[in-house]
Amino acid sequence: MTKKIAITGGAGGIGSAFTELYGSIYNIESISRSTGYNVQWTNAILRKISDADIFINLATYRDSQTMLLHGAYELWKAHPEKLILNVGSCAGLGFRFPITSHAGPWDYASSKAALYCAFDQCLQDHITSRKTTCQVKMITFGPANAGPCAGAPGALDTAIIAKEMQRLIETQEQYHSVLI
Repeated sequence: MTKKIAITGGAGGIGSAFTELYGSIYNIESISRSTGYNVQWTNAILRKISDADIFINLATYRDSQTMLLHGAYELWKAHPEKLILNVGSCAGLGFRFPITSHAGPWDYASSKAALYCAFDQCLQDHITSRKTTCQVKMITFGPANAGPCAGAPGALDTAIIAKEMQRLIETQEQYHSVLI
């Protein structure tokens, strides 16, 4: 049976690279502005992902990515076969490099830092509840991925990130975080 993946930001650089590379092995549904969704519409997105096997939490604007992680975790935590794959950034870990976003560089870094806190909360809930929960994973990218063009717009190698995302999907570990 083909796994169904719902991905926010599926029409952007990383999302489209993932779809291009793996659209033939997964049933991928893009949730993006081009498909009529705004990442800030968390309730609509949570309804949309309810029947997916995997949710790739990629797009962000202010606290939307964190809200989607919390909502998806609550929706799926009793389903160990489900996976939430979050896409972070070195900006959220305190790395300093030029960032531009719709809301400004500090807003982007703060939103990514909040995502890491939410990821940690999911892990703590899993540990303290001693119950099997959905899988929650995090991939982080940043200047190390961009090589000599670190921080330059468009410098990220989206294919490398997409391949690492697919590797994390196939990894059986319940919680996993990787920095590329």
